[in-house]
Amino acid sequence: MANTFSQRLKDFIKNDLWIVILDILAVNLSYLLALYIRFFVNGEFRVSVGYYVDYFWRIAPVYTVLAIVAFALFKLYGGMWRFAGLNDMNRIITANAVTVVLQVGVSILSLAVLPEARASRMPFSYYVIGAVIQFIFVVLIRFSHKILLAEKTKIASRKIESVPALVVGSNELGRKIVHHLEENTVFRAVAIVGKDSGRMMDGVSVISMDAIEKTVNEKGIKAVFIAEKELTKEQRDQIRHAAKDIEINDFTGYMSNQTGFLPLTNLLEVMDMPINVIIDGEERTFTSAEECLSSLPGEYDITRVQASKMFLKKREEDKTWIQEYRNQTGQDVSFF
Repeated sequence: MANTFSQRLKDFIKNDLWIVILDILAVNLSYLLALYIRFFVNGEFRVSVGYYVDYFWRIAPVYTVLAIVAFALFKLYGGMWRFAGLNDMNRIITANAVTVVLQVGVSILSLAVLPEARASRMPFSYYVIGAVIQFIFVVLIRFSHKILLAEKTKIASRKIESVPALVVGSNELGRKIVHHLEENTVFRAVAIVGKDSGRMMDGVSVISMDAIEKTVNEKGIKAVFIAEKELTKEQRDQIRHAAKDIEINDFTGYMSNQTGFLPLTNLLEVMDMPINVIIDGEERTFTSAEECLSSLPGEYDITRVQASKMFLKKREEDKTWIQEYRNQTGQDVSFF
């Protein structure tokens, strides 16, 4: 029991103590800034309302304790914030809403035990501005690591020689494919074909169908990835004509099955550079994509790309259809 408590204490000090300290600073600094923003006039803080600041410091200790307790109850500590997502954001929003109620309650109820306070209550704008600033601080404390990590990954990926690609589909599936290519392959989306031409999606320009041929020639596109399920036959023919001899991959089905792997052959067919691959921990170097294709027997999938090296996994044969056949017919499959 003592060992368990000791380990939890060590984990808390290592992972969450700095977050608690930053939260203490955030919940106080946000409302203090709210006062200064409210009463900062003509380049100086109005001395005549300085009693608001004195009152703030009197209620700050009580509010700080209640806010930290509220954050703990809504599980804002102990999280793996580098993987923070929508559920974490919802908890942050709810926790901050509760702390606004606590701030209002503490500031009003404290008047009963602080009769010498000149303020009947804090200004309404104090609560609004303070709540907004506190929310921003709390979000930054927890999401800054994820944001910095994502930017670090992008910067590292730009240093690796990449293959320019075109993604067809300015929708949610298109966004997923842009991220998938950036994080798991040496492909880099340089343009997206969609209805919102002239705009940007995740920093990538969106172009119209009519601009495909021009973009292919100007940006040296080596591969096209289709991420639009509603394409008509005429639109597909238009893409093939504009892209001409470029490899076209339909990723609508690929992203639906969520395998997370990119077939090696699809990538090597558009690459023209030395290849470094790692299979079961063993690194092999090939002078060209053609040599790599001819030397590796069977089918391989790329699990990840790191520092210009591709990690491969042997593709296992999908035999689920055999079991389905047995379940439906009660017989084994005959190959003769």
